Amino acid sequence: MSLRYRQQIRPHYHEFIALGLSRYAEHPATKAGLALADQLLRYKASHEFTALLAIERLMNTLRDHGVTARDLVVRVAEFHAYFDGRPDAVRSQREEDFAIARGIVHLIAWKGSGRTIGSKVLQHLGPLIREHCGLFCMRLVARLKEDLEKQAELKKVAASL
Repeated sequence: MSLRYRQQIRPHYHEFIALGLSRYAEHPATKAGLALADQLLRYKASHEFTALLAIERLMNTLRDHGVTARDLVVRVAEFHAYFDGRPDAVRSQREEDFAIARGIVHLIAWKGSGRTIGSKVLQHLGPLIREHCGLFCMRLVARLKEDLEKQAELKKVAASL
């Protein structure tokens, strides 16, 4: 399965997620979610394994290019919103993890750098992202969808007056 972020995900979910995250910016859960995302951006390899060291370098590179915890949460939530609306978009949790990890890697432009991120790094990065940001992002998407439903209900009632 090949996802095209700029065509399939960003136009439909970016503004929705970014505005929703701003709306709940002062909520304790949002602060905790952003703190966990920041912790991921400051990842330190627990062992001297090549893939873990590559993740540490990747997170340092993302931070050096100005990626914030908020950017990370928005991107992960966009993917969760996409997958929530299309349960058959991925065949397994592993495939979903790879897609989200690729989305995080592409928060910055890599053109001309000659760098590629290998599948071993993505294989370890996906579960790390899910562990740090997954639950918060899934709940954020669910909450924003509930808000949309309530808003549609209120508009329906207001129109019937």
